[in-house]
Amino acid sequence: SAACGLAGSVGQLVAARVLQAVGAALLTPASLSLVLAATAAKDAVKRMMQCEILVKMTALRQLAGRGKIGPAVEWLTTAVESGARPVVFGIHTEVVSGIGAAFRVRVLDGGVSPADRQKMVDSFVRDRGVSWPIFAAQLQAGGTGLDGLQAASSDVLILEQPWKPSVK
Repeated sequence: SAACGLAGSVGQLVAARVLQAVGAALLTPASLSLVLAATAAKDAVKRMMQCEILVKMTALRQLAGRGKIGPAVEWLTTAVESGARPVVFGIHTEVVSGIGAAFRVRVLDGGVSPADRQKMVDSFVRDRGVSWPIFAAQLQAGGTGLDGLQAASSDVLILEQPWKPSVK
């Protein structure tokens, strides 16, 4: 966290965040091991191991999502410069917020009230690309019920696909 605060450039910040994610991924097995040691039942051990796998997979998905921000911003910049009005969806708030920050637009995420969601869409529709060059939303928050968004946008970029583990 200190390295993130002291980062002098975007590249240094990204490198510090990657190091932070790797450190968290390394701490996860140790903390799960302590929990496993306190649990004697075989079924509980098996569930914890499955949880550990899911935690690691989620951390890897977040890391991969962060890596998509730069190329996505490049693609979106080119699209906006050519007159497109793209809509961007992602799963992780950090990824969608990174895109929103690059274009200085508000991001529709789970913290936006249902009433404000439609107001954001209406602003994007009326704006015609002046102060809302793109519309960025977290897929779970903006996936349905946004009247007018489809007609006002020219392209859709889905940065991260939803993923749910299979259930036996």
